[in-house]
Amino acid sequence: MAAPLRSITLVPVEKHAVVGDLVTTGETRQARHWVLQCNPKKWDVWSWWENREEPVTTWSVAQHLNDLRTGDRFALWISGAHPGVHAVGTVTSEPYQTEDFDEYWAEQPELRHVVDVRFDRFLFDHPLTKQELASDPAFANARITRMAYAANPTLLEPAEWAVIERRADRRGRSSIAAPTEAVVTSRPVGSIPEKTTAAGRPGTRVVDFPEAKLLKRYMDFVGRARYCLSALLPTGERLVCDLFDSETNTLIEAKASNTRESVRMALGQLLDYRHHLAPDATLARLLPARPAPSIVDVLHSHQVKVIYEDEGSFRTLV
Repeated sequence: MAAPLRSITLVPVEKHAVVGDLVTTGETRQARHWVLQCNPKKWDVWSWWENREEPVTTWSVAQHLNDLRTGDRFALWISGAHPGVHAVGTVTSEPYQTEDFDEYWAEQPELRHVVDVRFDRFLFDHPLTKQELASDPAFANARITRMAYAANPTLLEPAEWAVIERRADRRGRSSIAAPTEAVVTSRPVGSIPEKTTAAGRPGTRVVDFPEAKLLKRYMDFVGRARYCLSALLPTGERLVCDLFDSETNTLIEAKASNTRESVRMALGQLLDYRHHLAPDATLARLLPARPAPSIVDVLHSHQVKVIYEDEGSFRTLV
């Protein structure tokens, strides 16, 4: 005989979602993939990287607060004139509120949501640029390429994340630089300065920045973005190579003069750059005109290519 019904418990409507969460189909939620953006004007990511400090453990978020979960993967996207992915990692908490923020903020935030993060790979020396990623059909329509200033985080589709993961796996490093190592950073080549005057003897002179203009003409000719490599040495000295072609792994130093003195300076710079910046890189010197054969011989004897401008085009002597 069936037992008599003794009571009914009424569950408030706001509790229904909680009860529903207890009823599962046996399927585990798949990790989602996100872009976490960084605006260097608001948070000084370059100083943080060069200071060799412990990796950041939290990142601010403003949307998808109910979607972010422990175990989700993220790509750190540094915005600006030449944006791209500079690190990848894992979300290690669900969103929570805090007022505890570090000194790298231009203006200290007030109470806001953050998630805990763990960086798994740093790509500061060889970032995945927006241009490179967008050239892959699987990434071409990613939200981050169309909504550059959306609030954190931006969702990535699995196929878009696969593009990042596949390319990031072949570059970068898994930890920040040790105190005895150089900190290498890839940065966009600066814009060409306007002409200016400099005081001196016997009077003022016009500074025209011919090397910057030569670099600009060369980048326009090859038709794709190039970056300079910067290294902060343990001694505090800084090295900056004019251009780095990541596709050919080539360090390029530009000089506005073909004189022998200029060649000697460029050769020494390139050897120094390769030692500290990219030990396996090819070397090249960029010139405004074809140099004398004896100069070409000197550079070739040190395995340095010669790239020179020729009537609106650029040619390479190997």
